[in-house]
Amino acid sequence: MKHLLLAFISILLLISCSSETENFNVEYGYEYYPLTVGNEWTYQVDSTFLISGGSTKFESSSYLKEEVVGLLSEDGDEKKYKLARSFSNSPDGPWNLINNWTVSISERRATKTENNIRFIKMIFPIENNLSWNGNLFFDSEREVQVGPDKYELYKDWKHAMVLADDKTVLDISYNKIVNITHIDQDDNFVLKKLSTESYARNIGLIESHSECFASLNGKDNAAPWLSNADKGFIITQKLVAYSIQ
Repeated sequence: MKHLLLAFISILLLISCSSETENFNVEYGYEYYPLTVGNEWTYQVDSTFLISGGSTKFESSSYLKEEVVGLLSEDGDEKKYKLARSFSNSPDGPWNLINNWTVSISERRATKTENNIRFIKMIFPIENNLSWNGNLFFDSEREVQVGPDKYELYKDWKHAMVLADDKTVLDISYNKIVNITHIDQDDNFVLKKLSTESYARNIGLIESHSECFASLNGKDNAAPWLSNADKGFIITQKLVAYSIQ
């Protein structure tokens, strides 16, 4: 009986240790969305807009700096921060403040409020092929102004996460990547929408890509959208510098 009791205790200890080890090895992924006062990121932003019914193409290149400038509130396990966003024609400045957004992080999610629209940017713990409703806090069919035109930009979005080993942005290679696709829709004739983001461990967002094109009368299936749409845009945002506290 004594030997049986010792064996039973040993099994319980092994199960307990195994459970603790599995919990310890879970990668929650908070380091992909680092929020500390003083953190800042500088991005190269390239934009192309089709205007005047698609007859005119307007292109621009500029720089965007985002800086966590203060802790706004703490509600349970959620911390909300103020994010100052500044514009410049050079990665070295001078910088002109555009606006202030808010970002927050909790045990289960990271959110970002952009122009009063709150997105669930990431879910924790991170997991390959994880999907969620990132537009939970607003009406996805609302129209938004992008450049000179309005779009139902967020309609049919469904956030999906894919983990990757590496990604190169502006000739810099980053390891341990979280790629998030919001939408990848192309009906070939009337509408195309693509929106993606990539995050690197201990850095945050390293690249985003957003495009939307519409053809009122249907486009030539063989022609690229940039040369055959009535309206649309492509906006890319690529990391050029960062400072993490």
